[in-house]
Amino acid sequence: MNGSPAWVRPVPLTFAVTDGTWYHVETKVAGGTITTSINGTVVDTTTDATYARGRVGFREAGPESALFDNVKVTTADGKVVLTDDFSGNLEAWKAPNAGGSPAFAGLDIYDEPSPDRFETLAHLVRIMRELDPNALPYINLLPSNDQNYVRQFVDVVKPVLLSYDRYPLMADGTDDPGYFLNWKIVREEGLRAGLPTWIFIQTGAYGNRRQPTAAELLWQVNVSLAYGAKGIQYFTYWTPDPARGEGFQPALITVDGKRTDRYDAAKNINVYWLAPVGRELKPLVSESVTHAHDDPLPAGATAWTPDEVVTSVTGDAVVLGRFVDAERSGTRWLLIANRSHSERCVSQVELDPATVGKVARFDPRTGTYVSQDRLRLTANLDAGAAVLYRLQPAAR
Repeated sequence: MNGSPAWVRPVPLTFAVTDGTWYHVETKVAGGTITTSINGTVVDTTTDATYARGRVGFREAGPESALFDNVKVTTADGKVVLTDDFSGNLEAWKAPNAGGSPAFAGLDIYDEPSPDRFETLAHLVRIMRELDPNALPYINLLPSNDQNYVRQFVDVVKPVLLSYDRYPLMADGTDDPGYFLNWKIVREEGLRAGLPTWIFIQTGAYGNRRQPTAAELLWQVNVSLAYGAKGIQYFTYWTPDPARGEGFQPALITVDGKRTDRYDAAKNINVYWLAPVGRELKPLVSESVTHAHDDPLPAGATAWTPDEVVTSVTGDAVVLGRFVDAERSGTRWLLIANRSHSERCVSQVELDPATVGKVARFDPRTGTYVSQDRLRLTANLDAGAAVLYRLQPAAR
């Protein structure tokens, strides 16, 4: 109702629903009496006069997955008002829009699909694009260090973006050893297919994950930006009900709707750092991402080596994300992110004067670049923090 599902009441079936089997479902509404039959057998009769009129449609959520065909709607006197075997276009159906809410961006089609769902998801993406080319058909992938899983999803489903979740902060105080390998895979597949990459940021404790500090929230954001992320999402915003299981502790918003200190931390990150720096990075293309003085080097990470842009990196461990504009004009951007989410770092980065002419540091407070008078950059960063530089090419 008004763009949201409204349940009359759940009714358990007396038989098992078999995957891959078609069922004939019929719903009759007479006044306030709703009668539902499956394959000619009545499975429920409910009296509810709340909704005297409205549209017909279908809904799936969570792990639900179904196909629909041969739809027919008739009036009480037998007049057919809608029939569709889906052999043509979808002009008879109205695209979902959350009741016309201005906040509507698209549909959350599926979360963490296995490969056996990809063909179905590809069909759903095509349907959504036909119904409303401007609506986002959103799918979020499982955390995975299997490049074939991500590649198959991209090639079969043909999504409009590449989103995944991986929550790196373990309850024993360590970090997920596969975190950077997963980012490497997603980055590579996103670049190969020309897709923006999105990630979820861990905001609370659950299962074998710990509660993040403000610096750990910022660290997840910044290493993700260094790896080319174009979308930052938070899991979870509202703490799930305890009935869900998994032992979720308060996230940004508690179960009863109260803000936690991490809400304020995330708000500060979003407003004072992510929004301004995101406007700079969003149109750019990731050129490289390397780790300097990160010992031992995490799985999937590429160790920094001197090249035609950066000739020397000394000091503490950092992640260097380098970007170019789509026109390949010669200007580059360098994001230097503190590799540590618990300690400050100081890193000196030297640029090659044969390649780099002018350097400017991005000021997120003003949204402008401040010229630097040297090609030796000193990044003095709080735990989890980062700094962005623009590198203009040397005159030739």
